[in-house]
Amino acid sequence: DDKILLVKERSDGLWTLHGGFAEDDESPVEEAVRETFEESGYEVKPVKLLSAYDNNNSKHGHTPFLQGLYKLIFQCEIIGGSPTPSIETAEVDFFTENNIPQLSIRRVTPTQINRIFEHYRNPDLATDFDWYSIFYLTVNLGGQGCPELWREEHLPVKFSPPHKSLMIYICTLFNCKML
Repeated sequence: DDKILLVKERSDGLWTLHGGFAEDDESPVEEAVRETFEESGYEVKPVKLLSAYDNNNSKHGHTPFLQGLYKLIFQCEIIGGSPTPSIETAEVDFFTENNIPQLSIRRVTPTQINRIFEHYRNPDLATDFDWYSIFYLTVNLGGQGCPELWREEHLPVKFSPPHKSLMIYICTLFNCKML
């Protein structure tokens, strides 16, 4: 309990949240479910959008992507599967907040991991977002980008922003009891 699922990337040997770039025909929720299974072996149900970040916002400490990139972090429940490494991941494991391994900073930062645990301890926290990101998404979604509309009853949301076409959806797991 009270652990986060991380995967060890084969490309750099460092740990990160599982996730990937969105397919054109997938919603953020579908992407989170697919990427989680592909990279970790777990079947999940997304239950809350924790954050919507602009990966190129310098406050996050990532290496900027030339095309731009939004990072959506979901909290999910495990509904099946088992830990299974993949072509992209060498290991799959759960970690407590005080035992996080060396992270792949270009993918996720310690500050973002800490914020995920804050959301876990305080489930009523609102979705985190960068003002520019949420404004951009709101405009391109016809008003549906506001965090209060990104609850489960309004997902999946499909969109393809014209200027930031690369998007990543990362799924995060806690309380790993099989349902």
